[in-house]
Amino acid sequence: MPPTAIAVFVGKVISIDPVNAVFDVQQMRAGSLEGYIANNKVEVRYGADVKYLKTNKSYIVGANPDAVSLKLSSTIRDTAELFGGAQVVGSNKKCPEFEAAARTLHTDGTAISTSILGKLFEQPWRIAVAVLLPPVLVLMGLFGLVWLRRGTKPARRPARKK
Repeated sequence: MPPTAIAVFVGKVISIDPVNAVFDVQQMRAGSLEGYIANNKVEVRYGADVKYLKTNKSYIVGANPDAVSLKLSSTIRDTAELFGGAQVVGSNKKCPEFEAAARTLHTDGTAISTSILGKLFEQPWRIAVAVLLPPVLVLMGLFGLVWLRRGTKPARRPARKK
């Protein structure tokens, strides 16, 4: 039987902290948020993946209670496969693969991008600054040291001719 979420809703992200996102629930799609919702707001735990969400943006959120914190939790990424699965034990049978039910998606149903380099290339000027700024600072420091050294050296007088 495929896994199911206790609640699926469309929500707008109001605030984000290091591990949680607070949603303003706009529409319930399935299940119930009873016991988790207050003033039409619900807190969902994501862990470190919360950094991929953006405030004031709406998402489809499937949520389940977290076994440890007893708060609602969801994921953004698919779970990684474990070391070959059935191939390790030599089985030829293919087990059905189910997408995680407690998962957060864009409102059009597409997955949220979690690529490492995606955020890097959103602002290409930062790459240019990271590459160009250190050599410029080193050169400025060297010029400053040369200027300081020459400025503190006493002026030499030409040797007298006899």
